[in-house]
Amino acid sequence: MTRVLPRVSASALLVAATLSGSTFAAVSYSTSFESPAIGLGTLAGKQGWVTQAAGGSTAFQVANTAGRAKTGSQYVTYNTSTTSGSQWQWYGAQSQTATDLANPASSIVRASVWVNVYSASSTSTTRVSYAGLDCYGLSGTSNLGFIRVGSNGTVQINNGSASVLSASIAGFTLNKYYKVAIEFDYGADKIRWYLNDVPVTGSAGYDTFTGTTWGDADLYGTRSSGSGGHTLLWDDYSVQTVPAPGAIALLGLAGLVGARRRR
Repeated sequence: MTRVLPRVSASALLVAATLSGSTFAAVSYSTSFESPAIGLGTLAGKQGWVTQAAGGSTAFQVANTAGRAKTGSQYVTYNTSTTSGSQWQWYGAQSQTATDLANPASSIVRASVWVNVYSASSTSTTRVSYAGLDCYGLSGTSNLGFIRVGSNGTVQINNGSASVLSASIAGFTLNKYYKVAIEFDYGADKIRWYLNDVPVTGSAGYDTFTGTTWGDADLYGTRSSGSGGHTLLWDDYSVQTVPAPGAIALLGLAGLVGARRRR
């Protein structure tokens, strides 16, 4: 899979409202990176996880230092001081075709993970580091969009194009977990981003989405130029398929009909 980092250009964002409900969501994959399913050490090769460097990258590690996990005892970590450029790690068995996603019962895909820019490598660190999710289509080369949290206290979103929208996170601190989520609505041709279950929206038309397939949601770590770096953490990863609103209404109606028949 070829991963291409988009050029960053900042713009104002609006963060408001709450995450839509997921009463009928089906979890296609979730993990807290816990033992025995996932052991300590390099994440690549464990439980179907694949890395940018053809399975050989050791940038992403499963660790269990006390007090650093969001839940349980294990988490994924990446030190941006030690590995240049950007790094991706993805779970390999999530692909869905255009035919799959044409079904209203599975037309929305939502991915989420908790991220933590845990600490800087030194007081002289000048790099900005980012932790988030970066999503791709079935081919692995078509970027669908990303959401990430930066060590400079910003949340950044991308719709698969070259531009990135950025906004400040109120009260941001290092060593704190933030939930990032990205949702692709294949029926409405819309992409949605969430920070701590609150929608993050950009300028008019930026949320337009024209993808037809789903490939994967990558754990995504990157850094700017400069010196030093940061320890990045990920925990409690999930990918869900969610029925479109019309399908949810039909499911509710079917439930009512079924209940009446049982009387």
